[in-house]
Amino acid sequence: ADPACRMAAQWVAEVLEARLMEHMRTSMGSTYSVSCAVMSGSIEVKVPDRRPTATIEFHCEPASSERCIATVLEEIDAIVGGRPNISEQEVATVREKEREHLNTSERENSRWLSRLEQAARRV
Repeated sequence: ADPACRMAAQWVAEVLEARLMEHMRTSMGSTYSVSCAVMSGSIEVKVPDRRPTATIEFHCEPASSERCIATVLEEIDAIVGGRPNISEQEVATVREKEREHLNTSERENSRWLSRLEQAARRV
């Protein structure tokens, strides 16, 4: 998939995460955290299935699990169906979160640090 589609999918996952946090933590009191992510598929050329995958993770009491799963599925259906549309405020929030992430990555440069550490271990 092209980079614009990958970024759009990740931003939708961020909006979904925020909405689920609002419903499941604030309104329902069922969980402390929710994580939504989209992976763009394997980077290994030899892997035949390189389709993107989406994950949604949360922890809750067993008694709340059915209600939490139903909330997740309802919110996915709402986003897919555009009910309600993703708001300008949600887009602005995701944009700012991405900007902060890029600034942190630029400062810490953890990807290159990891590669340097791996190379140093080999010596």
